[in-house]
Parts: sequence; structure tokens; C-alpha cells
Amino acid sequence: MAAGRGRTQPARRAELAESAGRVGGRSADDRHHGDRDEPVARLIQSGAVRHGRGRDAQAPVRLLPGPLLDEAIALFRAKSPKATPGRLYFDILTATTFRRGAWQHADLKAEQGKAPVYLYEIDWETPVDGGKWGSPHSVEHPFVFDNVALSESMVGASQSEPQKIAEQISPTWIAFARTGNPNNPAIPHWPPYTTAERATMVFDTQSKAETHFREDERLLTAKAAEKDVL
Repeated sequence: MAAGRGRTQPARRAELAESAGRVGGRSADDRHHGDRDEPVARLIQSGAVRHGRGRDAQAPVRLLPGPLLDEAIALFRAKSPKATPGRLYFDILTATTFRRGAWQHADLKAEQGKAPVYLYEIDWETPVDGGKWGSPHSVEHPFVFDNVALSESMVGASQSEPQKIAEQISPTWIAFARTGNPNNPAIPHWPPYTTAERATMVFDTQSKAETHFREDERLLTAKAAEKDVL
């Protein structure tokens, strides 16, 4: 769904709520931004940002103005002290676009109270091209379909770590498709998402469900939305 400027005004909120309500079947919803570094692949491939290059030092200024930008850079720099300017750009962009949209949809869906909501993030980093992609858009596909042996270009030559993740994610997607509940013996307990706890399944070689996952980032993006800058 097109986000426009992403304002959470009454009309916009109603539109989002209507969209959330259109999810079919049992209406149980795996609403998510999906991968930790969603925009990396498209921006590197397009040449918009050269990952890790010094010339990207001012790239984040296009995301947030003034004090909010300073706050965002300080927040993400504290989390990743050795991050390059390009890496910071990707981290801030992911939070202010993909994660913010995922949180919005998950909140709206949970508020409907008609079906459980399940939020997840893939945090495993692919080693392809020296690891510059991080956890990019679509990296979960080999895990969902359990075909990492055919996905070297996405997950790398070694199948050890990717196969561990596939053995968690593939049965989880099957369980969700069959029952509307992703829980199964392959993963830790995955509680539904609520606005009180915001449980998120973080998939990696050792996956875990976390409450209030990335809460500092969510609060920052919410503050930006209140100031009408997203």
C-alpha cells in the first residue's frame, strides 16, 4: 500500500485500518517489515548509495530534519559504534520506512481484535559479497522454501547456518498457512503481537521472541510522525 508521507491523520488511519481488515482467510496476519536491512539491495544496486564509502557521510540528512536527525544518528551510532556512514544510512532508512510501516499495520490489526497478529524480523546476515548486504529484502525466501542448497547467490556457499534457519522458518510458515498460528516445535514460543508488549520473533541461527523489540527506534519514528516529517 502506498505510504504517501505516512501521516497518521484520522483519514489516513481509517485507510490503513481498512487495508489491514482486508487481509483474507482467517485474517491472522504476519505483518512485518521482514528483513533487518530491507532497502540495502535496491539502493546499492541502483547506485544511490555506495555502502561504506566516505562520501555517504551526509546521506541521512535526506531522512529526518534537524534535531531529529541528530537524535537518530546518535541512537544508531550507539548501537553500532563501528558502522560506516552508509551503514547508518541503511539502519535509519529501514527504521523510518519499513519498520515504521510494519508497526503501524501491526498496531491497527491488533486493535481490531479479530485475529492474532504475528510480527517477525530476519536478523541473520548473509556473507555474500563480504557481508555488505546485511539482511536484505527477500533473504528469507530460501528459508521459507527450504532450498538453501539452490540459493548460493543469496545465502553464500556454506549451507550450515542457512540450513539451521530454514529448519526453523519453513515449518513455521507451513504451520501459519495451515492454522493461522505459526507456533510449532521448531521455534521458541511465539506470542501474538499486542500494543502492550509488541512481541516480535527475531529469526537467526538461534531465534527468539522479544517483547518491545527495537522500542527505542519505534518511539523515535513515532515522534517524527507526530512532527509530520515522515
